[in-house]
Amino acid sequence: NFTTMDLVSLVNEYDCLHTILDNHAPIKSREITLRPKAPWYTNEINDKKRIRRQLERKWHKTKTNADWNRYKQQCYAVNKLIDSSKSAYYTDLINNGSSDQKTLFKTVSNLLHTNTIIRYPSSPDPMSLANSFSDFFTQKIVKIRGDIEDELLSKNIENPIPDADSCPYEFHTFREVGKDEVLHLIQRIATKSCSLDPLPVVMLNHCFKDILPVVVRIINLSLESGTMPDSLKIAVVQPLLKKYNLSYEEFCSFRPISNLKFVSKSIEKAVAVQLTDYLTENHLHEKFQSAYKPCHSTETALLRVQNDILQALDNGDSVILVLLDLSAAFDTVDHLMLLTRLSKRFGIRGRVLDWLTSYLTSRKLFIRVEGTDSLLSDLDCGVPQGSVLGPLLYSLYTAPLADVARRHNLRFHFFSDDGQLYIAFKTNDRDDLISSKIRMEK
Repeated sequence: NFTTMDLVSLVNEYDCLHTILDNHAPIKSREITLRPKAPWYTNEINDKKRIRRQLERKWHKTKTNADWNRYKQQCYAVNKLIDSSKSAYYTDLINNGSSDQKTLFKTVSNLLHTNTIIRYPSSPDPMSLANSFSDFFTQKIVKIRGDIEDELLSKNIENPIPDADSCPYEFHTFREVGKDEVLHLIQRIATKSCSLDPLPVVMLNHCFKDILPVVVRIINLSLESGTMPDSLKIAVVQPLLKKYNLSYEEFCSFRPISNLKFVSKSIEKAVAVQLTDYLTENHLHEKFQSAYKPCHSTETALLRVQNDILQALDNGDSVILVLLDLSAAFDTVDHLMLLTRLSKRFGIRGRVLDWLTSYLTSRKLFIRVEGTDSLLSDLDCGVPQGSVLGPLLYSLYTAPLADVARRHNLRFHFFSDDGQLYIAFKTNDRDDLISSKIRMEK
């Protein structure tokens, strides 16, 4: 009876699903050729192409100019129809998905054919390559954190960004989630499977109602106990090229993207929803942070910054704009500083803080390259890129940056780890320019 099992035992029991699957449906390899139909391909195009082929055969027989012209006209008609069909399909796709960034990026990626061949730096074997990636990512974080600590010590700075006074609100216990809520949460989680999952997500969807009570029980036990099982804190990391014009022979051209178990993401989603509700109800979100909030996006961020700049120009002023893009921002998050900030600035305490502490500590990861895994590594800092909760925690971690900008009378707007700092000054006033420059440099 799963209702009497503890959290760790229940998670282990769930992970045994892969054994049942292997016994009844073992993996078998077959070579097949798939030629998927293009989504914009219509029956009308198919009919016109058939007519084009008939006219081509007729011209090959007769070799007359009249048949040649009819064939060329049909070729033109087919090409024109294909172009218009493609245009209509992608226009509808972009218009219908204008509020869904994932759909837009996927559409653009398909149009540009960016997801073609995955290449990695040269290496004698996949195992060496995977371990080299692991060492590079680890040493990169160690160096960045070391440089920050050295900079603070050299300037004798103990607390570079002090937090605001203690939060008057408290979030100390999670509420229990029900089956309907979990079903709704699952629909909003990415369908990408993790190799650590006992069942592929596609297969899981077909039998999810049968195992739903178990998943609900796992989520509620985790929230109630304030713990995240260690087996759910292991991430499979895939190196992805940051930009497709970068050299794939350089390790620095890649970023680590984590993939986590389905159950882990389900628990994270339940936590993220309740945490977001608490922050929204008590107006604890940073006003000018447009990421991970309802009705806020890159569009709202750009609209606000553009509007402020245009207003300044209309008033005859000039504007200094600094664009911030922090290096390895998610990977360098200090766990102790984050937990302290969550408690002091945002009033997160009790079981909720216990759960977040458990979630962040004792995390592990390994790099997977070409089907080969690196050695397991400890994750002593950072929040996983690719996780559900990581981006929200990062935005809370960097909340004091807004205090720094306000202290120096700078306008600003943030979106995740990107930021815009700007200040207007009188165009013909040298003193105002110098003053604005000094404030920006601070």
